[in-house]
Amino acid sequence: SANPLGRASLGVQTIQLQAAGAVISFDPARQTAVFGEKALSLSNKLSDSKGWVFDLGANRILKIYGGPRYSPNQLSMVREWANHELEVFKQLAPEGIVPRIWEVGETSDGVLYAVLEKPRGASLARTGKMNARLSRRQIQAIRKLAQTLASHGIWEQKLNPTQISIDGDQAMLVKVYTDTRHFPDPAAPERQNIPLLYQKKIDTFRALPKIWRDYASGKDRIFKGISARTIEGYLRMLLESIRKKEPMIIGYVNNRGEEKTFILQPTQETVKYDDLWKGFFKARLTFEGSPKQGGKELTFRVDHILWAKFQTARDVERND
Repeated sequence: SANPLGRASLGVQTIQLQAAGAVISFDPARQTAVFGEKALSLSNKLSDSKGWVFDLGANRILKIYGGPRYSPNQLSMVREWANHELEVFKQLAPEGIVPRIWEVGETSDGVLYAVLEKPRGASLARTGKMNARLSRRQIQAIRKLAQTLASHGIWEQKLNPTQISIDGDQAMLVKVYTDTRHFPDPAAPERQNIPLLYQKKIDTFRALPKIWRDYASGKDRIFKGISARTIEGYLRMLLESIRKKEPMIIGYVNNRGEEKTFILQPTQETVKYDDLWKGFFKARLTFEGSPKQGGKELTFRVDHILWAKFQTARDVERND
């Protein structure tokens, strides 16, 4: 496999901040950044596989677009993604729903970086985990963010609570995915459906805190029934399946638009991290209820499910 960025091929990077006239030394291998003699704090909340984020103080952050998952020869791909994110930020900055851009530049070896406004508050995922429900003000803030995206013809297909920072009645989109689509023509057919699609996501965000609380509190049954046809139902079934180790059968649309049927067992990896809050889950394909020998753990998107039922439901149908 490729070496992570910063090991062997890339050494310590020098960042010359234009506005502040400051020089920052960044070590990708150790994931550390130093300004003078001061070590900058790495933000675990904002950093991800495609970028490191350091707190500069004065409500500003330094985002270095690379990430430990990518090798130096993949930097052009990361740069393409970064430029896409920064273009969306630039377009939406006047609306106040994304971080403002203070500066964009390159390190000594050509790694792209940006100085951005520091998002206030906590991620919507963290807020949802800490509370049994979202407040009316928080829902209104999320709705305003979604309506603003829709008014610009921007469809963030993977919009999820880990992407959104919430502070009182203000919601901010803190990262943009590579498959974000922009439909500038108001008459474009694709654009007409965006508000409805965002409303479905808001409904999911509203339901998640209660579902998660039911699971985390050890509630005896998270899902009552044997089948579901709504996002909330799928989420509850997934958690029930993980807890009871009961396989599910799902109708699913893959990335090629093909409808498939899978018998699968969701795994603990789904709840170990923020997978469900990001809109996906991990599962192994099964055969007659037993995991396939050597079966790989696959990733599925919740919003690609067409229908779902427990395998016991099929067994009941057979007996009938």
